Amino acid sequence: MRITKIIFILLTGLLWSCQNGDESTVSYSDEQTARQIAYLDSTINKWHLDAANADLESYFSVCSEDFVFLGTDSSERWSKEMFYSFSKPYFDRGKAWAFEPVARYWNFNQDHTIAWFDEQLDTWMKDCRGSGVMEYSVDNGWKLKHYNLSMTIYNEIVDDVLVLKSSFNQPDSTIHQ
Repeated sequence: MRITKIIFILLTGLLWSCQNGDESTVSYSDEQTARQIAYLDSTINKWHLDAANADLESYFSVCSEDFVFLGTDSSERWSKEMFYSFSKPYFDRGKAWAFEPVARYWNFNQDHTIAWFDEQLDTWMKDCRGSGVMEYSVDNGWKLKHYNLSMTIYNEIVDDVLVLKSSFNQPDSTIHQ
């Protein structure tokens, strides 16, 4: 009877520790992280290349259903469906836009199911910056959930840009009836 109790206590403890284990013990080796980064880099590089090659379906296959794209204009906050509609005419012409990554930096949540990145880009708008969030699920693999494209402004010309912006954003003083 005593042995049965001991086995029961040990098994209960083992089951409890498996179910309620400290998640901080999950760790990824440098090699595993490097493989994930290589995969995610190739995914985002191809995503950019799909735009340059006007492969609309491949471009949007990387995006999650709840994808959000923030463009350089403050009015540009698009859902996947809205961004698809906006982008389609550009892709239909045979070339949308070409963003060449110059550098990219990745971070992960603890269990490596969410990755976020920022990247420097060479574009027709000169230096730009992009940032994004990707999420992994067993059913869908890695999907891009959010992307933010921004133009960089050199500190030396900020005052000039502010003058341009303020003159452009002046409200219309004419009252329309």
